[in-house]
Amino acid sequence: MNHKQVYTNIFYSFLPVYISSTTLAFCVRFFDFFIGFAVNGVAKVNHVLRKGGMQKGQKIIITKSVGTGTLFAAEMKGKAKGPWIAEAITSMCISNRKAALCLRDYGCTSCTDVTGFGVLGHLVEMVNAQEEPEEGEILEKTTAKLYLGSLPCMLGSIECIESGIFSSLQPQNVRLKRAVRTVSQKNCSKSSKYPLLFDPQTAGGLLATVPSDQVDACMAALLALGYGDTCVVGEIILENDQPENDRGIEIVLGRYGDIEEEEDRNEKVDDKKNR
Repeated sequence: MNHKQVYTNIFYSFLPVYISSTTLAFCVRFFDFFIGFAVNGVAKVNHVLRKGGMQKGQKIIITKSVGTGTLFAAEMKGKAKGPWIAEAITSMCISNRKAALCLRDYGCTSCTDVTGFGVLGHLVEMVNAQEEPEEGEILEKTTAKLYLGSLPCMLGSIECIESGIFSSLQPQNVRLKRAVRTVSQKNCSKSSKYPLLFDPQTAGGLLATVPSDQVDACMAALLALGYGDTCVVGEIILENDQPENDRGIEIVLGRYGDIEEEEDRNEKVDDKKNR
C-alpha cells in the first residue's frame, strides 16, 4: 500500500466522526504525521450567538455536565471506572446544535461552548467581551455570579478531583482565578466542585445567558431536547454593586434556587421589621 492509499484510508475512517462531531476542528496523530480537519461555514449575522452581550438580571445556563479533563486523566492512569468513561463519551457525542437553536429562540444574548479553558475561563471571556462604551456614553459593567452547588458534574469527576487527579491543562486554567473575587476564592476553594470550574472540557456544552422571564421555558425546552444535565448555574450582576477593592466574578457555595428562596425569605423578614 502506497502513501496515497494510507492517507485516503485514514481520511475516510475519520470522515463519519468528522461529519457528526460538534467540534469544529481537531487533529489526529497517526504514526509520524498529523492530520488536521477544519470546518468553515456561512451564517446570517442576526443568527450568530456571540460571547459578548450579557445583560443585568439574565440567568446563566450550562447544557452539559463538566469533568472530562479529570476523568480522562484518571483513565490514562488506569484509575477511572468503566461507567464513568462511558457516561463521559456519551455526553461528548451529544451535538450542541439543537441547544444553540433553542437558546436563540428564548432570547439568548451571549453564548460560548465550554472547551479547553473550562467553565471559568470561558465565562471570563464572556465577561471581557462586553462592548466598550462610545465617547460620552456610560455603560453599566456587568459580571457573573456562579452558584457552585448547581454546577452539574459528570459521574466520577468529584472522586477523581478528591484523589488529586487533574488534567495537564489544569494548572494553566487555574491562573484565571485572578478574575474571581478574593472573598469567593476564600469561601469556595475547599469545595470539591471548585477545581471543576478550571477543568478543561472536550466537546463540552454551551454556556449562555437568557432573560430571567424566559429561563424556565428555555430550561424545559432544553430538557425536552435531550440535554438532561442542563442547569441554571448563575446570573448576571452589576460589578459596581461589589466592593471597589474586590470586584470580579462572584462564586457562592449554594445552589441557585435555594439561595434565591433564602433571599426572598430574608426580604420578607426585613419588610416585617420595617413596618
